[in-house]
Amino acid sequence: MTRRAILHIGPPKTGTSAIQASLSHNRSALARFGLLYPGTGRDHSATLLALFRGRAQDYIRARKRTVPSGTSPISAKQFAAVQEQLRGRDWHTLILSTELMYGLKPPVMKQIKEWLDQYVDSYQLVAVVRDPVDWAVSYTQQRFKREGDVDTLLAQPRAMRLQRTFQRWEEVLGPGQHQILAFEELTADPAGMGAAFLTRLGLESAAAALSQEVVARNESLSWEAAMMMAELNTRRPFFLEGKRSGARSGAELGAFTGIRGQRFDLPDATRRQIFDETREDIAWVGERFGITRYNYPVTDLRPSSNPAGFSPEFITAVGERMADMANEIRIQRGLLQIAELRLEGRIGEAERARRRLEAMFPDESRFHDEPEDDNAVVRWAAE
Repeated sequence: MTRRAILHIGPPKTGTSAIQASLSHNRSALARFGLLYPGTGRDHSATLLALFRGRAQDYIRARKRTVPSGTSPISAKQFAAVQEQLRGRDWHTLILSTELMYGLKPPVMKQIKEWLDQYVDSYQLVAVVRDPVDWAVSYTQQRFKREGDVDTLLAQPRAMRLQRTFQRWEEVLGPGQHQILAFEELTADPAGMGAAFLTRLGLESAAAALSQEVVARNESLSWEAAMMMAELNTRRPFFLEGKRSGARSGAELGAFTGIRGQRFDLPDATRRQIFDETREDIAWVGERFGITRYNYPVTDLRPSSNPAGFSPEFITAVGERMADMANEIRIQRGLLQIAELRLEGRIGEAERARRRLEAMFPDESRFHDEPEDDNAVVRWAAE
């Protein structure tokens, strides 16, 4: 039996997380059709880091990324489990999906192929392309989550360089049924991103067997939220001298995502810059893969919606978010107090504290029902 590997390389901001969420959730369904989506996580970033265990920092540097100190790969035990799956006999198509494979240097690509050559006979490279201006907007917004130089981020965004990356991989993998898919077509498919992805790879039966599409968490930022996040990154950088700052937990993003406001966008001059820089890539995509939807005249380039201030909607949303966070802090402190009083046997005081919370938050259910026994106290407080 011949085997092939489908390498889904992203790039970032092209629906990768949605595709991975669907495929990982449906591992068992895929296996019935001889498709192996190995591991237990959503994607295969950790698997590749394990492949380069002992050289994880070299691997990340190969992608020109900042390397925080202490970077370590997945454990040998977990990697061995993936290897065991690859040695199994009940699959014919391997699917690896991680954005870590986008933008690698050829020597690292070759090392990945050398590893996979033990298990597969052929390769199919798959990437997803998106309108290059929309991609730059989305990718810049992503950078606001960790960086703080607003002027530079808005004036000098990164452009998608799909042709260069794709051709480098082709040189390493050799000829095959390599494909580029259109992001807008995948997102418009009513079957969902995962099923649309498989269908366009000729895996219609497996696509039809997928259960309900898994919705990946939306971590997009409104314009105002992005500006606030950038300010935080400036005043309290996430990394200091290669290490995560003690003033940052990594959980701060949750305070900003989902806050309503104006749409994030790039200035008109920057949008035009991205449009001009990507014409060669777009022409190549059209000639090679027949995707011509992005080859439109500059007169059709949508004007920027880049705002100049904070909207009333955002002010309202921030107020609601701050109130919710303050209430949650009060609830958690109250639950902890009740648990401590119960563990100390001060049942009367615990009940009075519970009633106070119940009066303050009549719609909150976490402290309306008392635990049945003392052993359930901590569990009850943590729910």
